[in-house]
This record gives sequence, C-alpha cells and structure tokens, in this order.
Amino acid sequence: MCKYEPDIDPTYHDLAEHYSTAVILENRKIEKPKVNPLPIQEVDSFLECVVLFYRPFFVVAFFTRMRAGEMSALKWKNVDFDRRIIKVVETRVYGEEGRPKTNSSYRDIDMLPMVYDALKEQRLRTNISRIFPI
Repeated sequence: MCKYEPDIDPTYHDLAEHYSTAVILENRKIEKPKVNPLPIQEVDSFLECVVLFYRPFFVVAFFTRMRAGEMSALKWKNVDFDRRIIKVVETRVYGEEGRPKTNSSYRDIDMLPMVYDALKEQRLRTNISRIFPI
C-alpha cells in the first residue's frame, strides 16, 4: 500500500507534525482588480447615444455606482428627493428580492444633480413601486 506524502517543503516537515497543513501553506489571497471607471468624456458620449427611454437608468448607474441588482430592486420609498439621498437596502438576484449580502452594502448614496434630474424624469414614467422594473 502506498502512503500519501503531501508535497511540503522539507523545512516545514518538523512544523507539520505539530500544526495543520493549512497553517503551513502559503496564504493565497487574490488581489481585488483595480477599478478603472470610464473617463467622463466617454460617459457623456455614451449618454448622448443611448435611447432616451434608457437614459435615466444609465445616468443612475454611472453616477451612483449602484450594482445592477440594487438598481432593479430600488423602490421609490427608498429615494428621498428632499434630502437628495438614495437608500440601498435591497437587492434583486435571479428575480428574487432580498437583503444585500454584506452590511457594507447597506448605504446611503448622495444624489448628484444629474442623478436627481434622471430620477425625477423616471418618476414621471413609472406608476409602480420599483423605479427600474427590469
């Protein structure tokens, strides 16, 4: 019968007798990719070309950095036009609405003037609770 020998550096062999192999192995953390947003000129060019019906959606997406699931679950009750704040308290995944995965996903987003205008325009279009019924 063959005895399995893990491929561990011999310098760690003595440690292996006292510690779990997981403690010895090198930590393999994956670095988060650096986010490079589009330059404002490209955003403006895109918004000039997009169909007017979709323009409020993309303005909110570009200038709030909300995730698609957060935008599709966004409701009018979570938008405060007086204080110009969007409250992110829900997300939508595979058609099911629920709470965001992490506590840091719950947040208030300050509305820039273009976001405020886009949401006011969208308010005239929708009569339902969800802002972007995707």
